[in-house]
Amino acid sequence: MTLEERHKFLSQVVKILDEAGIEFWLDCGTLLGVIRGGDFIEWDHDIDISTKKENQPYVQLLVNKFRAIGEFGECKRNNQFISSDYVVKDGYKIDIYYWYGVGDYYICYTNDEYTNIAPKHYFQPLKEIDFKGLKVKIPNNPEKFLEERFGKNWRIPDKNWQENNQKTLKPLKDYIKYFV
Repeated sequence: MTLEERHKFLSQVVKILDEAGIEFWLDCGTLLGVIRGGDFIEWDHDIDISTKKENQPYVQLLVNKFRAIGEFGECKRNNQFISSDYVVKDGYKIDIYYWYGVGDYYICYTNDEYTNIAPKHYFQPLKEIDFKGLKVKIPNNPEKFLEERFGKNWRIPDKNWQENNQKTLKPLKDYIKYFV
């Protein structure tokens, strides 16, 4: 999918979420690309957005609207909880991650070994930006957020970067009780 096609795909998902009043933000590699270079990372394999866990039932009520633009599905972990939903169009995926509030932090199930953790202050309030004519939200101090998550060299593109290199990952075993 070209960068232009990705932008159109994201615009379709954003419109559905905005019309439903569901607050979300750009996350992961999508946030990194937009802040670092003003666009998606060309070699990134998906688009990442996130929302708070309490919005999950409302996102799932929109299944028919999402299916009008692509395939909709959920990632269920250990048959116990849903860690994310996704929309696929022409083989390209938008992940919708759910962040759980725990004390002064939000945590997000990342994979079967790790969870991501971030202070709540990055999301209270979210910051609105214009991404190529599309109004989207991002953490309120994106440069600091990206530095905490990806390290001091986050501004340097790295095609060999791996998900498990994130600085904000914590062992899942220490946080699994919040997800089930």
